[in-house]
Order: sequence, then C-alpha cells, then structure tokens
Amino acid sequence: MRASARAYLITLPTPQQINYPSAPNCLAPKRQKDETMISAKTLANVFGATFILVGVLGFIPNPIVSPNGIFVVNAMHNMVHLLTGIAFLFGSVLGRPRNTTLGLGAYYVLVVILGFYTKGDMLLGVIHINAADRWLHVALALFILAAGLIMARDPQKATVNAPME
Repeated sequence: MRASARAYLITLPTPQQINYPSAPNCLAPKRQKDETMISAKTLANVFGATFILVGVLGFIPNPIVSPNGIFVVNAMHNMVHLLTGIAFLFGSVLGRPRNTTLGLGAYYVLVVILGFYTKGDMLLGVIHINAADRWLHVALALFILAAGLIMARDPQKATVNAPME
C-alpha cells in the first residue's frame, strides 16, 4: 500500500474497548449519584398544599379531621394548618424552600413538646388536640425536619439529595 492510501484507514475499537451498558441499567435515566427527581420547591409546595387541604377539611364535618374526628380540631387548629400551608408556599415562592422547611420542622418540634406537656385537650388554651394529634405532630416534626435536612443547599440544584443504590 502506498503511504497516501494508509492515511484513510479507520481503526475500529476491539470488543474489549467498548463499554456496553448492563441489561437492567441500559434504559435507566442518567442522573447524578446523589440526586433524586423531586425538587425542594416541589416538596415545599406539596407540604403547603397538604396543610391547606387539611385546614379546609377541618371546617367540613368528616370522620377524620373534625371536632368529633380521629384528629380533633377546632377553628383555631384549622387556622394553624392554613397558616402553616401558606408559610410553606410563601417560602417556596421566595426561593427559600429548604430554610422554610427546616424552620417549620423546628416549629413542629416545639408543638410536640408543648403538646405532651399540655394537661388536658387544649394546647395553649385555644387549640383543641387529642392523643392522635400529639403522635401525628411527632411524625410531622420528624418527616418535615428530615425533608429539610436532605434538601440541597444550592438553590440551582434544588433537588432532594438521597443516596442511590
């Protein structure tokens, strides 16, 4: 072969040099190792919408959240749920969903402490609670704080960090 003809030859990789994806992962979406698909803003919006929904439901007679329901509430308790939901949404709109979530998680820790130190069924003398409310507030405090702690600090990433397998 002439020297000029060799310049046009293409070298193909050997099969050992090709990086083939494994069968189960070949269709999986590509993402960074420490990121899931939910954003901090979305999570704050979900919390806000949920609290607003519960606050509204408290004004409608039902067997779950009402003066005679599993979770006993009165008008002031419903107003607290509505204000909590508005705070989540407001924090999300201001671009501070992580700080808002951590702050409201700390607030719910305070609600838990006050709830278990309260004698009777009136928190601070104005908010009607029962045993189910007290334990729900424990779960809410833990869940909201955990969500706030795993949210990305960088608002540009705005994703919830969680280890992947």
